[in-house]
Amino acid sequence: PGAEELLGQQSARSVGLLAGHEDGRTDESAGVVFENEDLNSEIRPRMDGSVLGKRAALLAAALLVAAALVATYQQASPATSAHSTESHPWGDAVGLRESHEQAQEKKEGHTKGPLLDAINIGWKVYVKSQTGHRRICTVLERDGSRMKVHYDSFPDAFNEWMPLDSTRIIGLAKTTTLSTSSTLTTTTTSLTTTTTSQTTTSSTSTTTPRRYVSLFCFTMARADSQNNTEITLMRLYLEKRVGIYDCDEQIVYSDQVAWLSAGPTYLKGQSSSQILIETHKVDANLSDALIGGEEGARKAAWLNAGDYVKCWKQVVMDGRYRWHDWTVKVDPDTVFFPGRLRAHLMNLPSIGTSSVFLRTCKTTPKKCTNVVTISRSYGDPWIIKVIAASTDTYAVAASCDSTTMRGANCKKQGWGDGVHVVVNQLNQRISEGNCCQEVNEVKSVTHECVQEQSDSQEPGLSGALEVISKESVTAYSQNGHRCTADDSLSLGEEYFMQECLKLLGAEGVPGEHLLADTWCGGLPGDCRGPEVAFHPFKAPGEAVACMSHAFEEFTVPELHADLLRVSHADG
Repeated sequence: PGAEELLGQQSARSVGLLAGHEDGRTDESAGVVFENEDLNSEIRPRMDGSVLGKRAALLAAALLVAAALVATYQQASPATSAHSTESHPWGDAVGLRESHEQAQEKKEGHTKGPLLDAINIGWKVYVKSQTGHRRICTVLERDGSRMKVHYDSFPDAFNEWMPLDSTRIIGLAKTTTLSTSSTLTTTTTSLTTTTTSQTTTSSTSTTTPRRYVSLFCFTMARADSQNNTEITLMRLYLEKRVGIYDCDEQIVYSDQVAWLSAGPTYLKGQSSSQILIETHKVDANLSDALIGGEEGARKAAWLNAGDYVKCWKQVVMDGRYRWHDWTVKVDPDTVFFPGRLRAHLMNLPSIGTSSVFLRTCKTTPKKCTNVVTISRSYGDPWIIKVIAASTDTYAVAASCDSTTMRGANCKKQGWGDGVHVVVNQLNQRISEGNCCQEVNEVKSVTHECVQEQSDSQEPGLSGALEVISKESVTAYSQNGHRCTADDSLSLGEEYFMQECLKLLGAEGVPGEHLLADTWCGGLPGDCRGPEVAFHPFKAPGEAVACMSHAFEEFTVPELHADLLRVSHADG
């Protein structure tokens, strides 16, 4: 604002100094008479003719310089040039500041400015926010003389409609355009002539500043740390600020209130506020899963749709999901990298306000206890029980293994080159058989499945990583009651949620490459891959090893909330 005003203040200060004021103030009277007689007696004798003459000449020169600067500023001002393309302190911009004539026309009800009318959906604009900060925004909609903008780095809840002639619009953020060309020279020679032709091919790629994607993440963990590691894993992730604690907001639900932080901690940005981070209680029967031993616990874990209906009810009642673009549910034993997920979601085609979820599982399996019968050369067949999908298949590996204790003992006793190994269709080791002196074969596989749901080879929703848009969660909050029925208690929670979202009109979009999961037709391995989540890792030491290996993958893009906000703050 106002180079003229600034120069005017400097000129007035010069007048005051030339008149003998040490602080540069001016006098109202032309005769330079001060109300303080001491000042009159002290200063007036110094203002003889010669001094006044020199000072008058200096004053005239100073005013001429000031006038020249004002004229130069007016010539270079974006208000008087068609489109100023000078370097903007926050990037290349096209100025939208108004000239005095434009301001007067707007005051009279007339608006000029073809640039304002040219703003289109998807453009990036510099806007002064309601809190007075300069922000990069994305134009989402146009409606006559106004536009709807999204503040990049902030959730959709901050979106707002603005008049196109608003003085808060600073300028347009130009896209970065890269043009390349290649020339192909072809020479053709005949008996009499030689002809040379050139073909030039040009290509142009355009990029714009990326839009921030915010995540609300939650999980449900058993609080009984004596019989499982779920709550221990969540305490570890909180301490290291990884997993769901790298999301924008997060909640850990449990069957009882349990501590997560070892002691009072501080809220980010509020150093005077101390809180103890705890789980949020859900009326679920997680601890009752131990009734009936290991098999009873397994069945309760598989038939968990009812417990998660209660958990999702708490998510909806909490309401924080509405402030974020995506809601992510993960299992406690999932090693999860939100930074990688943000990078993926940013590159998704624009879905607007669509109701979608990511199909994060390569198949839609039914969890079962598979009973594998292994024949022997001597004695009765062996029975091996495997917890897996109903579609899994098994075989005895062609080569024996002598690296294990049993294999080494078989070889030492002269009972073959080691021990037989039973593997599944992914060549994953399931169990050991007899020493290789005997012949082992898979004779039959039967399935004990408690989940009353259909198997499918089509990609589906994985309970280890559920990525659901805000619009889908909103639809579930309004009409989820349509999905609950008596038979829903015999389903796994991920299958229940998948079928419910489909019933409510949500679309499943590809995302099976984001998860390495034993239950979804893949293996997490040692986590040296580009996936955003690896499952399962129940032991804290194994989870830490998985994270350390994943962090070594430097080429995998990761976008974190704190880094993005710093880079976008004030433009």
